[in-house]
Amino acid sequence: MNDKLLIDTNVLVYAHDRDSSRYVQASEILKTALASRQAVLSAQNLTEFCRVILEKTSPRAEYETARKFARDLSNSAEIITYNGNTIDRAVEISEKHKLHFFDSLLAATMAQENISTIVTENDRDFRKIPWLKVINPFKKRA
Repeated sequence: MNDKLLIDTNVLVYAHDRDSSRYVQASEILKTALASRQAVLSAQNLTEFCRVILEKTSPRAEYETARKFARDLSNSAEIITYNGNTIDRAVEISEKHKLHFFDSLLAATMAQENISTIVTENDRDFRKIPWLKVINPFKKRA
């Protein structure tokens, strides 16, 4: 495994939403990971990001805003994607760890690319995968 960090969709959404209480923290995380060349995004993350800001947020983002943010990320970070073998592995991960399929697909894509660390708010689900190191930058430390 390597020192790359997969940045999950929720971090991207917060880094885009200036009204979010997590905007500053998410933006700093993204900026630092991009500057250090550690940031990795899955094509799945970019797809989910566009869907969330175009269809789920209020107010919804303008299409050009979504296009520009996604394009800028694509030009700044390493983009990884999946194939048929990855999907097969995702089904196995989903079954074994009782995870949502798309979380499993992200984990399988990471494994395919030898990436073991994910930066995400969704630590509850991703911690079920033993080989995955999960960083939740939004979790309050005790």
